[in-house]
Amino acid sequence: MTAQVKGELIPVTKLSAEEISAWLSDNPDFFDSREQLLETLTLSHTQPGSSSLIEKQVQVLRKRNKILENKLYELVSIAQDNEKLGQQIHNMGMILINADGINDIIASARNELNSAFNPDVVSVNIFARSSKDKAPYYVNPRDVSQLFASAFRTKRCLCGNLQKAQTRFLFGNSNVEIKSGLFIPLYEHHPLGYISLGSTDNKRFTPSMGTHFIDNLGEMISCAIHKAQEQ
Repeated sequence: MTAQVKGELIPVTKLSAEEISAWLSDNPDFFDSREQLLETLTLSHTQPGSSSLIEKQVQVLRKRNKILENKLYELVSIAQDNEKLGQQIHNMGMILINADGINDIIASARNELNSAFNPDVVSVNIFARSSKDKAPYYVNPRDVSQLFASAFRTKRCLCGNLQKAQTRFLFGNSNVEIKSGLFIPLYEHHPLGYISLGSTDNKRFTPSMGTHFIDNLGEMISCAIHKAQEQ
């Protein structure tokens, strides 16, 4: 048996079974950091001294199976949440069709958002177009143009652990500590406003929760607001 080093062939001594056995006896922890190697070994229960390795193989496979099982449960849970959210978005669409004016749209959106996400804080804000547009729903677009420029540029929601400045801007006046948030830009030909939801649970809003459905939700509310403003 030979090995090539810098163009030269160097003879390599082939280890005997006895030498391998002796080396493993001197290094009993060899397989501790090489679990994948254990999975490829074929061992017989009838061979003396092999039972401990077989037990180790079983432990490794059980550990890996548990990881895969947990991942499957997570995916199933996400799928169920997305299915539920899809139905709630459909319901909101039906409600928005029959909404009468901006105030009715905002009130209906807030109610449905509370039902769909159960947040600790929820708000729907529209960019003021004239001095007649007053709080609490109307806000100055300059206040959010820098903090959330990427969301309006991509027309995609921000979901999860928002930046400190973003969290402070959206939820600074709330009476609870917000640990995860959701920012939905409202856009129809031009920025219209935004929706913000906050939770004290840092795992309540995460990027894996189905942002495609949330973006659709923002589009529906944006369309309803734009239509009401044009009337």
